[in-house]
Amino acid sequence: MHTPTEQKERPGVGTEAFEDLAGELSENNSTKQFGKIRISEKAEAYLDNLVMDLAVGNVELWQLPRSLSAFYWFAWFDGNAVATSPEIDRLNYECDRLYRAAFHKPFVPTNRLTFAELEAFRESMYSGVTR
Repeated sequence: MHTPTEQKERPGVGTEAFEDLAGELSENNSTKQFGKIRISEKAEAYLDNLVMDLAVGNVELWQLPRSLSAFYWFAWFDGNAVATSPEIDRLNYECDRLYRAAFHKPFVPTNRLTFAELEAFRESMYSGVTR
């Protein structure tokens, strides 16, 4: 967890700094611009810190505002769609096949007998047995 000083520098969801950020984003109305979407440096720093807090567990997904939660879930579903594509399945299969071909050694017994030795062993085993 963060110390009180760090908490002031890295405000959490529901704090005054978060409300300021939300106001900046709505006033910016950046979605109507063409090209790269721009946000203020303060908003950028806040989002960077929020991502790090999510990664280390200081912030949970349920604490995110609805708009950031929508970004998270969009990315998750998009990533899942790519991860289950037929091309990735085919490449995983090919990778597994090549791994087996390279590293799977068939079992070969070390005490292998020649046919003549095996016949001699059978003869000695069954000698004296009447049929």
